[in-house]
Amino acid sequence: MVCRPELSIQHYKPSARFEKFIRQFIFLKQSAVGTSFLDKYIPDGYTSFVIHWGGNVYCYPHDEAVLLPRFFIVVPLHQALPIQVFPSCDTMVVSFHTTMFTRLFRINLSRMKEMPFLPGETIGCEQELKKIQVLDTNPQRIAFIEEWLSRKFDIENYEPDEIDQVFDELMGFHGSVAIRSVLQQKHIDSRTFRRKFLQRTGMNAKSFCRIARFHYLWSEFLAQGIVNTQEMIYNAGFYDQSHMINDFKQFIGESPKNFFSRDQELVRFMSGKNV
Repeated sequence: MVCRPELSIQHYKPSARFEKFIRQFIFLKQSAVGTSFLDKYIPDGYTSFVIHWGGNVYCYPHDEAVLLPRFFIVVPLHQALPIQVFPSCDTMVVSFHTTMFTRLFRINLSRMKEMPFLPGETIGCEQELKKIQVLDTNPQRIAFIEEWLSRKFDIENYEPDEIDQVFDELMGFHGSVAIRSVLQQKHIDSRTFRRKFLQRTGMNAKSFCRIARFHYLWSEFLAQGIVNTQEMIYNAGFYDQSHMINDFKQFIGESPKNFFSRDQELVRFMSGKNV
């Protein structure tokens, strides 16, 4: 990813031991003192743990400025969220498999639908993770997180349940799969699934599929740099152009045409987006 000279974004894969639980580590830095910048954070359906050093960062749910804490959990959101970063930014993002994260930490997201983030003490880690502030390098910080998690959970022997399996299938098909057929194939009762999926992700499967479809198209655009509306409609499983436009506007507040013709640099930085 090419960023402005003052911005840096780096992605790291977890060790093999944690690859089914941790999707990636992301490090965001603003290396030079400059002005603040404002753009959208576009959620990807995963749950992230964020440790932030440096200047203040604000989010704007319902157009009201909220100062983000130094340690917090980003839950899956239904819509893009405006974020403003003041210099200088030094942030570590640990992106987790959502349904595994909420199952292991026993978090019920159906009770937290209006909250864009959860404080670190929700999982009882804030004081312990303050120790990471003395570590200077990205590999040291990654090793610290993995060692901390290994003391809490036996990840290697984790057995995915039916909600984990459906989550993976919806992600694997980029949201363009009939949810009913998935449940039938796995012999899952639809009412039970709706309740459990809402608890584990904070949203229904339809909203989740909207997110997965968008990120699939965004990744395709970043990789190929081409916008072909008919191909997008077909590849992402939209009914028609109106369906695609409506999904984009509900999720990110922009039409596909506007989003794919805008400056991608800051929105990718804010979202930690990797092709």
